[in-house]
Amino acid sequence: MSSRINTILIIGATAGIGEAFTRCFHAMGKKVIGTRCNQNKLNDAASELPGLETRRFDILDLAALSTNINGILEGFPSLDTVLITAETQLCHNLFDPSSATPEDISAHASHPALVATRSSAS
Repeated sequence: MSSRINTILIIGATAGIGEAFTRCFHAMGKKVIGTRCNQNKLNDAASELPGLETRRFDILDLAALSTNINGILEGFPSLDTVLITAETQLCHNLFDPSSATPEDISAHASHPALVATRSSAS
């Protein structure tokens, strides 16, 4: 798998599994673009991992989504992989509407789909 990945965008790159993937792909010599909404965390990661590209990006900010994605695609035309680890991954019972609010569904299901759709359209 990693042999086909050359330039990877990791949304949620400085915490949890996103940080682990960032470190792993960086160590393999891949071009990694890491995003997060916390600029201090991005700065820390960039100083620790020379060559890591960072962009402040809040996946829950729909108003800025298109601008953020377009900026990344324009800045990194060789982007070939997108990994979304941002936000909490929740499990909902589709047969029990009370297990999730519309906000839960919007924030945790549609945002990654919008990013993936927008990334593949360019």
